[in-house]
Amino acid sequence: MRLLFLATFLISAGCDSPSEPDDRWAVPEEIEFATSLEIDLAQMTRTESGLYLIDLQPGNASLPAVVLEDVVKFHYTIWLPDGRSVDTTRDGDPFQSEVLLLIPGVAEGITGMRPEGVRRLVIRPELAWPNGNGPIPPITTIVYDIELIEITS
Repeated sequence: MRLLFLATFLISAGCDSPSEPDDRWAVPEEIEFATSLEIDLAQMTRTESGLYLIDLQPGNASLPAVVLEDVVKFHYTIWLPDGRSVDTTRDGDPFQSEVLLLIPGVAEGITGMRPEGVRRLVIRPELAWPNGNGPIPPITTIVYDIELIEITS
């Protein structure tokens, strides 16, 4: 009996799944971002790849800027376009990585930053996780804030 119930549940749950991917958050220029995110694409710099960025706080001009070969330590927060926070390091230790190992949008967006700087990125799906990642659905533009703590090498 339990097996029959489980099979019925799985079949009915599968029927509620969309047959087509939800692409409402695919194109940053077509998204109505949550007002809490304070996203104004017209005020941001758009790179050739389609990444949008803006410095919320400039870094320390007396320190070197990040290059692709660096290892960096930074805090981050990731939001969906509707304003939901899906990941952050703010309540723990900063994240450390080689820049070249970061998702393409973050690697591009952190390049040129200086320690003590804070930058907001609007990252289109193809520069992040086009197939989704945990709470981030497939085909989703993300908003990514970075506070650069240090360049460790």
